[in-house]
Amino acid sequence: MNNTNTLISGMLSIQERQYIHNYAQNQYSGLGEIVDLGCWLGGSSVALVTGLQENPNLKLRQKIIHAYDLFVWESWMDPFVVDTPLQGLYKSGDSFLPECQRGISQWEQQIKLYPGDLSEIGWQGNDIEFLFIDAMKSWQLANSILTKFISCLIPQHSVIVHQDFSHFGTYWIHLVMYRLRSYFEPIYDIPDSWSLVFQYKKNIPKDVLMQSYSLYSFDRDEINAAFEYSQELVSSQKRAQIIGAKAIALIELGDFYAAKKELEQSISDGLSYADLQPSLGLGLPSLILNYIDASGILAQPTVKEIKTEDIIQKHTQLSQKQLGDLQYSGERHMADQVGLALSLSHIDHMVRYAFAAPFAKERRVLDITCGSGYGTQFMAIQGGKEVIGVDIDSSAIAYARKHYEHPNVSYIESDAHNVPQLESGSFDTIISFETIEHLHSPLDFLLELRRLLKPNGCLIISCPNDYRVSPWISEYHLHKFRFTEFRDLIVNVFGEASFLFQYNTATSCLLKPLLVKETSSRFESYRDSLSVDNGFFEKQYLDGLFTVDNSLGYLAIVGVDSAQLTSCMSISQTAFQDVMSSLHFTTEEVKRLSGDLQTLSSQLSTREQSLSTREQLVKSQTGEGRIWHLKQSLKYLQKALFNPKSNVS
Repeated sequence: MNNTNTLISGMLSIQERQYIHNYAQNQYSGLGEIVDLGCWLGGSSVALVTGLQENPNLKLRQKIIHAYDLFVWESWMDPFVVDTPLQGLYKSGDSFLPECQRGISQWEQQIKLYPGDLSEIGWQGNDIEFLFIDAMKSWQLANSILTKFISCLIPQHSVIVHQDFSHFGTYWIHLVMYRLRSYFEPIYDIPDSWSLVFQYKKNIPKDVLMQSYSLYSFDRDEINAAFEYSQELVSSQKRAQIIGAKAIALIELGDFYAAKKELEQSISDGLSYADLQPSLGLGLPSLILNYIDASGILAQPTVKEIKTEDIIQKHTQLSQKQLGDLQYSGERHMADQVGLALSLSHIDHMVRYAFAAPFAKERRVLDITCGSGYGTQFMAIQGGKEVIGVDIDSSAIAYARKHYEHPNVSYIESDAHNVPQLESGSFDTIISFETIEHLHSPLDFLLELRRLLKPNGCLIISCPNDYRVSPWISEYHLHKFRFTEFRDLIVNVFGEASFLFQYNTATSCLLKPLLVKETSSRFESYRDSLSVDNGFFEKQYLDGLFTVDNSLGYLAIVGVDSAQLTSCMSISQTAFQDVMSSLHFTTEEVKRLSGDLQTLSSQLSTREQSLSTREQLVKSQTGEGRIWHLKQSLKYLQKALFNPKSNVS
């Protein structure tokens, strides 16, 4: 695939662009036209046209791509242009047509733009062979696309790509495609995307095609069946999104109880709570939370706003500490502070450096940002010819020089975005672990690493997955990345890379992507061992399925043949014992607190009885009580006066 089109701004993943590029190059026959509904800044159209230009049929290389879009900026588009020249350039209501025209200028003779509402513009051309749909954003647009574009497809030949199929904000796609399921055959679920590809099998009767569909065109049984059908068509990672789409449909029907159950199921199945955060400006914030807040079926999760100036202030305060006095906060890893009681966090850090060690031997290595310096020293011990640690924090640099010195190690205090002390193309290996999420401009950081890396050098960079289910996400993180976002950022800067994923199990593991069949029996996980590439323990088994979404973090390796990469595992008995001790402590703490609660309850009961007695005493000394006592005393006195022989005490 020509990498040129990956530089055009767009909302498509690399896999989506690669699929439509390959279709235009290898499958497009010219029987009909190519139509792109929702081209935005032109990324999808450019992927198609560059594919056409590599088509073996010379006549097809000049075919036109028909690209539709409203070309009006909306606020939800803002996150897609962060750290690009377009950030802040447009506000809601602005036309970005000129920007798209500039982006596709190299191919302007082959990409015809149709600005405006496609439901009004329609299609006046010939049959359509390939239809890319990223514009079915409402029932109105769904009906327009059905009547004006789907009606022009070629049976047994045309292909459509529903780019929003697995997005929770477009539930109508599932209902419409279920109603039309006998006319379309799903042929490809594009990985790391929301897209699903269908082939058009046979003509849709006109009365079916020309209906005006709406949510109320479907009864509850058909709605349930539609979403079950859709879930069967996609990978397990996408099913939570489809359940979320069903929740929206039920909310619009007014069935808030059923919607809540579906939404809870969606979150249980993997829809991250991060998707609920308004800061993303997509999907659930605009489509679900508006309903949920009004109906009260689900409270909006509390999101702690982290201001950049707060982070800067914390760094400044830390830098003003006495040199060499670096306090352990839990965010910056300090191996010597952990001591013998290893934690799972400790081996997460160490297994990354252990993985990187072979790429440091006899090489000039940059460790950015180095923190306390333990990893920088380790790279030198493992054979690094020269290892330079860089960190913005003066106290961290002072600490590293004091505790992690080595003849082959030196430390530099500098901002990671720009290290002017270092020459361009001067490092064989660059290591950056858990850094990119802390920086104001991840793109500028990666460009600086590209400047410093030799043309054939090796970069190993990790990023935490802050979208995973976790009780703790650092307040120091300025950015968080889904894997696709991290991957696209790396690939756009360095061209290509391999990726590993880190998990916490009974150990800490760095795993190459694994294809493991889903089974219903836990025993099946132990029947077939994984492929062994390093002879470790001879056999390894995978108990359960690992997905990118629940990984601890991601590791990108640039400049290394993926065949040279092996899965790594770090085993620590002491770390396991730490976990068990922690569980034991928690259990004992619960018992202690339960005992305290019982004691307090008993004390409260005693105090209540004492209070009741005192209330009776007070009552006896005032009002009616005192009068009663006076009357009783008078009776005793009368008996004593008139009957001296009576026993009156």
